[in-house]
Amino acid sequence: MLTRNANLYQSILGIDIDPDVIPIADKINETWIIEKKLTNITADANTYNLQGPSVIINCSPEHMDQTIWFDNLPKNTKICIQSSSIIDDNEPWLIKHPTPTYEDFCMKYELPKIDYIGTKSIQYRNWGYERYMIIGEK
Repeated sequence: MLTRNANLYQSILGIDIDPDVIPIADKINETWIIEKKLTNITADANTYNLQGPSVIINCSPEHMDQTIWFDNLPKNTKICIQSSSIIDDNEPWLIKHPTPTYEDFCMKYELPKIDYIGTKSIQYRNWGYERYMIIGEK
């Protein structure tokens, strides 16, 4: 986001419950951290106060135990959610809250205002899955 249009964003906060990934995220985004455009923190998004940001992006809700983070978002929050049809709770996927179908995904994250909704098929030689995305307002 910052690479494509840095002037559009005042700040970005990355939240991950796994403290081991923060140094990796910091290294990948070093330029934006130096410019004070991005901060990565260790926290549980289900209990973190998500009120205030103008946009919430969650590209891995299937790895979270619950949808509390979504349920606690205030009305009119702009949100982008991505998930997948993968249901494997073993390494490396560790899926905790699967959405095996596009319909499951849409029902789990109902938004009264939708700007975009769609799927993308990810195919490997002999295996594949669907990636879902919804952008709108809660």
